[in-house]
Amino acid sequence: MYPATMEMRAIGNQRSVAALVRSLPGQGLIRLFRVPLLEYALVKSLSKVLFRIGEQVAAHNVGWVEMLATIGALDDSELDPNLVLRDRLESSKSVLLDLRTDLIKLRSDVLKHTKNETVREEFVRAITLTAEGLESINALQWAIAEHDADLAQRHEGFVATSAEEVSALLDRLSAGA
Repeated sequence: MYPATMEMRAIGNQRSVAALVRSLPGQGLIRLFRVPLLEYALVKSLSKVLFRIGEQVAAHNVGWVEMLATIGALDDSELDPNLVLRDRLESSKSVLLDLRTDLIKLRSDVLKHTKNETVREEFVRAITLTAEGLESINALQWAIAEHDADLAQRHEGFVATSAEEVSALLDRLSAGA
């Protein structure tokens, strides 16, 4: 996979997860749980929504892992020299974190009104999948940074490979060398 492909995939994943955040039911739905006759229909509907969210987040997680797996097979060119992909991945993490926060809040509100085990399990699964997505993106960012660090241009006199060399380089920079 190449940098442009990775960037486009990151954009697509971010937009897709952002749409999931917007699709979460609001407080109006939670108020309806107070009507006992509606609880069954609400539980069934909410379970479907949560399952669909879980499916989509899982698909994105597989995408992050696939991107991570391709990094080792890439040629000797930097993936993200201008940090554009890093910024896209940060945006994706932010959206996933928003989804996770909203799911946790919604779970708390819904489970005050129903003890349905299926809904509880779907919430746990969706929340867990968002955590796995965040971990996958972090691993991908780390791998890209490591890949690019090995290939980055090094300027004479500004390369440090040990703690002592870093300390000496920082001393030189602070002294205005």
